[in-house]
Amino acid sequence: MKKNITKILLIIAVITVCIGAKVYADYVMNASEVEYTKSDSSKVSVKAALDDLYTKSQKLNEMYVDLYELDSYLDELDTLELSKTAVGLTYTESQSVTIINPNSLEITVESSDSTVATVTKNSNTQVTINALSKEGSAVIKVKATVDNITFVAKKIGVGVWSGSGTMSVATAKNIIIPENISVFQGTEVSYSPIGGGTWRIFYCDKTGKYGDGEGTLYIKRDYNSSTTMSDSSYGTYYTKSSNPSEVLADMRKINPQWSAVDGTIDARNENVASYLCYHGAWTSYLDSSIAEYAIGSPSVEMYIDAWNQYKGSKLLDYKLVASGATLYASNGTASAGANGYAYAPAYVSTSITDFNYKSAVHSLITDANSMFMTSGKFWWLASPSCYNR
Repeated sequence: MKKNITKILLIIAVITVCIGAKVYADYVMNASEVEYTKSDSSKVSVKAALDDLYTKSQKLNEMYVDLYELDSYLDELDTLELSKTAVGLTYTESQSVTIINPNSLEITVESSDSTVATVTKNSNTQVTINALSKEGSAVIKVKATVDNITFVAKKIGVGVWSGSGTMSVATAKNIIIPENISVFQGTEVSYSPIGGGTWRIFYCDKTGKYGDGEGTLYIKRDYNSSTTMSDSSYGTYYTKSSNPSEVLADMRKINPQWSAVDGTIDARNENVASYLCYHGAWTSYLDSSIAEYAIGSPSVEMYIDAWNQYKGSKLLDYKLVASGATLYASNGTASAGANGYAYAPAYVSTSITDFNYKSAVHSLITDANSMFMTSGKFWWLASPSCYNR
């Protein structure tokens, strides 16, 4: 009998959800108190179960309406644009940010750390950020009100420092966060390992994607013509390594997409990339009092993540492609020579090219003190290339 009542309950429940309030009301008016036993041995009446089901179905309807309204609110918020989404300030310096606000939304602003930077609303189209005499970071929240509902519409990252001399790595780590790094990328920092070189702020890992924890800061050495390598010299690097487990671990760490899809070092291009990834090969560039490790180059993934971070949106994308896959390069179609990475403008998903071709829509050469490219030169990246180079 209990099994039959359960079946009846399921049938009535489906009818209640599908037909709506009238069926439910008619049932409640004529229902008898029939009990059934649930899987946890508790007892509940069919009427009580339907009461609960009906309430939930109404909430789902309300939620659908709310989400629909939220979508229209987002359209309103998308009309807001900021002249700057990140600012770097020296002590007591101020900077104004213009807000493009075509729908005349009501704006409020607040600072996440008013001991580092305060913010003043001048109007619904302009705010002023004021740095105090304290090193650190803050996030300015720009809130907009639509139909008496207030949303955090935009954020402005702020980094404040003394501005005296070359920035120390300690200062960089203290003031740089993912929200403000774009204004600091390419800034020189005082880092002097045995291997020498000029070092600059490169990337801040917001999520810990590369295995070093959320908010980890990476610096990169400037291009130096004396530091060269031949891929033919390292085509069997991992194969002949005395520390294969460490080499493989470093390769996987800096190339998470490759690690998830392939993750084994056997091809020549993977051997070469493993040399660039292995921290044990680059100890002359490590000052262990400041940094945790040094490697030969950023991976394709980190390079493009850093570029997108600098530009403030996802303009370039990367993809691990299989050997023989058809690629769409700037000089026509081609086939991948090996399992490896290719990149493309993010908005053209089928257009894939390699790093030997400058993107048709971006110039990487002069941005951020040539942080991303040196004119007339080619850089090695610590990832296997689909072109087997």
